[in-house]
Amino acid sequence: MQNAPTLDPKLTYLWSIFVALKNSAPDCITYPQITAYMQIHGELSSFEVEAITVLDALHSQEINNYG
Repeated sequence: MQNAPTLDPKLTYLWSIFVALKNSAPDCITYPQITAYMQIHGELSSFEVEAITVLDALHSQEINNYG
């Protein structure tokens, strides 16, 4: 993909967290799942939690549009 967008290297860790949560979620990522993740891996900021939930909403939207 020649014109594919790139992810800022400073945010790749958020993508990794999103993918880990998404792989363990049967549907959408829930706050209890994020809380459980934080109990194992450490606290996330409100920005990080919001970013993950927005990514999940966008993922669901894409699935509904093209799935």
